[in-house]
This record gives sequence, structure tokens and C-alpha cells, in this order.
Amino acid sequence: MKDGFLDTIIQLEKQIQAEVATEKKRAEAWRERELAALETGVQAASTEIEERHRQILADKKAAYQEESAALKAATSRWCHNLEELDDTRLREVLQEHLKTILPGGEDDHPHGKG
Repeated sequence: MKDGFLDTIIQLEKQIQAEVATEKKRAEAWRERELAALETGVQAASTEIEERHRQILADKKAAYQEESAALKAATSRWCHNLEELDDTRLREVLQEHLKTILPGGEDDHPHGKG
């Protein structure tokens, strides 16, 4: 009877070891599937972020190009207007600006000493 009991224990031990090995294989397969799913998710998120960044850059570039074109047009109009000024008006404007920039005139000493 002891041999039968010992044989049963050995059989059970072998069965448990086989089940543990099977469970390890299942766990490893599950881990591999989960890692693959995570890698796929990370790659998809990375691709989405890159695409979003590309779109933001394209939008900014377009906005800056529009702004550049508007500034160029305004500058061109300003230059054209300056070219159209006659010499008399140009001298008047220049004198007004020079009065504020250069010392001299009636109030060139704001501290009161002349």
C-alpha cells in the first residue's frame, strides 16, 4: 500500500509539474501578445503625434507666408507713397522729425538754464 500511495504522489507531482509548465507557456504567450499590442499602440500614438506636428508646422508655415506676403505688400505701398511725395512735403516732414530728434530750437535746455 505504501508503494501505491508513493506512486500516486509521484503521479500527482508529475501532473502538477506538467500543469505548471503549461501555465508558464500560456503566461509567456499572453505576455508576448500584450507586449506586441503595447508596441503597436505606442507606434500608432507616435505616428499620430508626428502627423499632428507636421500639420502644425504646415499651418504655421502657411500663416507666416501669408503674413510675409501682407508685410511685403504693405512695404511696397509705403515705398510707393514715399516715392510719390514731392520735395516740399518731404522737407516739411523731415523738419518736423528733426525738431524732435536734434537739440536746438526754443526749448533745448529743459532744466531751465540756457
